[in-house]
Amino acid sequence: MTRRIATSAILAALLLSGLLPSAVAADPVVPLPATMAAVGDSSTQAASTGGTLGADAPQNSWSTGTSGTVNSHYLRLLALSAPINGANHNRSVSGAKMAGLNAQMENVGGLQPDYLTVLIGGADLCTGTVAEMTSVTDFRAQFLTAMTTLTAGSPDTDVYLVSIPDAYQLWNLFKGDFLARFIWSAGNICQSLLANPTSTQAVDVQRRAAVRQRNIDYNTQLAEVCAVFASHCRFDNNAVFNTQFAESDVSGDYFHPSVAGQAKLAWVSWSAGYTWTAVATSITLTTSAPIPPGAQNPVILWGQGFTLSVQFGMPNGGGKSFQLEGTRDGVTWTTITTLTTNPNGRASLFYTPVTNLYYRAVFAVTGDLAAANSNQVRTVVRQLAILRPTNSGSIRSINRNTSITFTTTVRPARPELALAKVSFFFYRYSSGAWQFVTKRDVYIDGAGLARTTFKFTSAGQWYVRSQVNPTPYNANSVMTRVERYSVR
Repeated sequence: MTRRIATSAILAALLLSGLLPSAVAADPVVPLPATMAAVGDSSTQAASTGGTLGADAPQNSWSTGTSGTVNSHYLRLLALSAPINGANHNRSVSGAKMAGLNAQMENVGGLQPDYLTVLIGGADLCTGTVAEMTSVTDFRAQFLTAMTTLTAGSPDTDVYLVSIPDAYQLWNLFKGDFLARFIWSAGNICQSLLANPTSTQAVDVQRRAAVRQRNIDYNTQLAEVCAVFASHCRFDNNAVFNTQFAESDVSGDYFHPSVAGQAKLAWVSWSAGYTWTAVATSITLTTSAPIPPGAQNPVILWGQGFTLSVQFGMPNGGGKSFQLEGTRDGVTWTTITTLTTNPNGRASLFYTPVTNLYYRAVFAVTGDLAAANSNQVRTVVRQLAILRPTNSGSIRSINRNTSITFTTTVRPARPELALAKVSFFFYRYSSGAWQFVTKRDVYIDGAGLARTTFKFTSAGQWYVRSQVNPTPYNANSVMTRVERYSVR
């Protein structure tokens, strides 16, 4: 065994369905298994579900089966990312009684499974006569012996034990069905309960009541013996026994669970079982973007990039795939890329964002690590503004009343972003100082251009510059370089 995992001994003969009982606990929390096995009887072999009545069809098993229609415990564990692929061992034997469970436990002991399901008891209940049913004392002793054998051979295997379904419901469901009655009689099926199914004579009523009481007594013994092995055994508190089933849950032999019945058995037993988890995961996210003096967050200029680095805690952090996500509003996260950590648990991405973003690493659960998110980091992206025409650092001479159209190119400019507002500032040198004359605010067009035409009506020294104002998704730009004019 590579890890210690809760297992389930689900003693459920016949079938189940209906509504999940209201009082079903799912504790304690246990780590996801790397291996599983199943022991028991024909219900775990999914007899009569493969097209031939009475024939085993383990692919449809509620425990270890691979049928997507049934959605077995095995498939549900795979869906939780348990590292259990291919490690689903079905060692149940059709027709087995509790007396045969010890041999199955010896077989399973060699597998050292993390998770074990046990489905048995129906054949002890369904016999030719009431007198042939396994006594309660023997049933308990045989189960205790089997559990002791398992503990000796595979001490770290945990068992999840589910109650035997209420077989009385089978009689109640089909007693009025001629074909069912014929098959029960011709096949000598469960005559302890199903003999003379339409009879209302006291002897038959009492016989059926005795079988149902034995059903209840068996479940009591299962619960009590399971408690003896409490650290490695969990009982379902009669969740399965208290579950109702329907005609569609029964196969064509009017006895074994159908594919639908197997699916319901898988659902009910799973829902009443353990809460699966994995080792806690530690993920740290950092950014190489610089933090300017006085700023709270890293700041870059549009067009620049930086490195996002992710570090998983060790020793289990190597070779883990995760999503690097970003969000503008802190609510809607989108995947930027999928990364995989190196053997030291580290991964990185050089990224050139368009807007301000929060970043995080998101890891889904695997067999050895629990799902987790990293810390969030934010990087601010300043808009870029370029003012034209440019005098390239020179002072351009113009005549008074000359009109010039100034254009500021802004980036980013994308259809999904709000249109940015550009402010154009005009200054004139007067009385020994630069004096503010006017400001014009212009929104960019779809190409990211903002234009304004200015007439220089007064002689003297002038300069023009512009700046993009902040938007919901980008910081303001820095001021553009000064463009100087000498007006004659």
